[in-house]
Amino acid sequence: EPVAHAAKRLRLNGLPRRASEVIGHILAVLFTVQDIELLTGPPAGRRRYLDITVAQIDHAYLRALQRYQRVMQQRNVLLRRIEEGRARPEHLLPWNEELVMQGAAITLARSAAVTELDRHLRAVYTALSDGREELTVRYAPQLAEECPAGLPGTPEELRNRFREAIQRRQAKEVAAGVSLVGPHRDDLRFEIGGRPAGSFGSRAQQRTAALALRLAEARFLRERSGETPVLLLDDILSELDERRRAAVLRVLTETEQALITT
Repeated sequence: EPVAHAAKRLRLNGLPRRASEVIGHILAVLFTVQDIELLTGPPAGRRRYLDITVAQIDHAYLRALQRYQRVMQQRNVLLRRIEEGRARPEHLLPWNEELVMQGAAITLARSAAVTELDRHLRAVYTALSDGREELTVRYAPQLAEECPAGLPGTPEELRNRFREAIQRRQAKEVAAGVSLVGPHRDDLRFEIGGRPAGSFGSRAQQRTAALALRLAEARFLRERSGETPVLLLDDILSELDERRRAAVLRVLTETEQALITT
């Protein structure tokens, strides 16, 4: 028998829309047990988390991210062609410039967002732990490795550093066939009491930290947009002691809408 193919179709007020056009119309924050992997898992998951969070309230960021990913894919193909002798290094110049323009915009937007998230995260985690512990998040851009004095604060300075880093790494990029510099290699650093949360935190601490991150995300979205997001919380109370459960429920009273499974 023929296999039926499923398709996802989105409509806004009855009119067909692409997924990118719908993002941010209904702000929502989802917590699941898998969120612990944001602390313990690979950097790709943390980058995806940050991208989804910022894209909900910043459509310029979403456009820059989409453009960056397309350019990087095309640039990687060109790097492999150069390595094979089917293209010349100077063919990279326009692709490099587009990568720099979009990548610098992404890096600056992420940096600002993580600074705000960290402020909310400290406050939420302090409430959830009764002030006994401190949780922080720090942006770790790959480009910072090229800037010993710290990440430049202006777009122009950052673009210049990005260009210089690409020029220094070009031979390695050609040999590897992939782009080695840019926000696609960024990370987030979570620490509890000054120690890496993914390595040293207990299971209860990690679960509380993951939940605190989602609640901080909700505060971040509300502050940026003026709209309180809907909280979707899956099994938030398991693996927590009575003290932490009570603290979680106290924090949730500030929310207008929450859907909780237990």
